[in-house]
Amino acid sequence: MKKNAYYDDETLSLFNTQIALIYESGMDLREGLRFLESSDKIDLKKLKEDLKETGKLSLAMEKDGHFPKEALMAIKAAETIGQEATVANHLAAFYQRQSETKSFLKEILIMPMMLITILVLVMGVLTFVVIPVFQDVYTSLGGSLDAWIETLLLGSKAIVFVALALLIIMVLWVIITLLKGKLSHTPVDLTDKVLRLFPSRKYKADLARFSFISQLVLRAGINQNEAMALALDQVPSGSLREKLDKKGKTLNASSGLYDLLMATDIYPPLLQNTLTIAYKTGKTDEVMEHVAKKTREDSENSLMALLNKIEPILILTLSGFVALVLFSLIIPLIGIMSSLG
Repeated sequence: MKKNAYYDDETLSLFNTQIALIYESGMDLREGLRFLESSDKIDLKKLKEDLKETGKLSLAMEKDGHFPKEALMAIKAAETIGQEATVANHLAAFYQRQSETKSFLKEILIMPMMLITILVLVMGVLTFVVIPVFQDVYTSLGGSLDAWIETLLLGSKAIVFVALALLIIMVLWVIITLLKGKLSHTPVDLTDKVLRLFPSRKYKADLARFSFISQLVLRAGINQNEAMALALDQVPSGSLREKLDKKGKTLNASSGLYDLLMATDIYPPLLQNTLTIAYKTGKTDEVMEHVAKKTREDSENSLMALLNKIEPILILTLSGFVALVLFSLIIPLIGIMSSLG
């Protein structure tokens, strides 16, 4: 496995689910890991050896080198307060939810990309295959295209050239981005890069991600200062990250995630007021579960609304281009056929 490459979300979710089951059963952890050695992604045999040497799962995971920082910190904190099973379950749910979110983003982005590709291909076929055939027909019938029709056809060719150029640039961008990530051994989140084109949607997606990790670290009982750093690490660059960083700089050195959540009005008023009440009653970690769920739903609904706007626009564009080309070709053909009759 490549150095510094983290395990994927599904692998992390399954691993933590199994760890939680082992802890809940009261079985010795090393004995429990023996039953999991069939994993083809995690070297559980080595993990068990490291566990025997270090005596703690968090240290063995750290030696493995492929577990993300938030998982290491959560398990370490859980070992301190004796809540390993509970925290492992929360980690499993977190990574499962993160995997589902990424899959959802990919699914809603694939459809527009497919429509754009089909749009360009159809326009290209009409321009470079269909139009020349009709022009040959006009020539064989002794006719010629009017100047305005020639202008329309030239315009359609220009549109196709621009669309093809944009499609090629987009494909090259994806390839180059993936290659850079592979060479640097750094995971590449293409969906996040695409969402940068839609700032309001990206803000909601980042807010949902921040809420999920905040819920996790609060449940794990991680030191508040470390919890804030972990939560911020999960937020990609963008308006939300800038807002959180700016507010974080105004807090004193002893402040933590609780203080950041209370000082930053990143949630809608109702959720923010609920958090304030929860903070005063000592139930912030419980309320954050509801907040995380609500922000995820808002993000998904916002993205679906965007998709519902993009698809009709692409379909109408394709229909309009086809109608334009057919109109440009059929009208003069009808005139020629009429003169022959």
